[in-house]
Amino acid sequence: MRIKTRIGRADGLTEMQKHPPILSGDHHITRLYIEHTHRQLHHAGAEATINECRQHYYITRLRTVTRGIIRRCIPCQIRRASPPHLPRGPPLEQVGTSPTPVHLHGNRLLRAANSENRSCYD
Repeated sequence: MRIKTRIGRADGLTEMQKHPPILSGDHHITRLYIEHTHRQLHHAGAEATINECRQHYYITRLRTVTRGIIRRCIPCQIRRASPPHLPRGPPLEQVGTSPTPVHLHGNRLLRAANSENRSCYD
């Protein structure tokens, strides 16, 4: 079964492009085709997978089926995962603060006993 649309009147297109075959989104073979296309596009998002599938077939419920397939895709789940929440430390009042013994932010001026200010590497 094929779908007929206005694009069928266009010149320079193949018969497959003018009248794409209709596939049921619930069929197992259709799901395998969508999964294959998703992997072939290096686990692209739903829109890229949908657009590539539409180039060859008219699939009913394509957007819904594609989102479900991508949601269950293990590499895509790993890529979407967020880092775990780290436990917070005790409050600052409980820990307290201490002056830093080393200065790590550029030149630090030191005062010699018998001279004016000079940098620490002079």
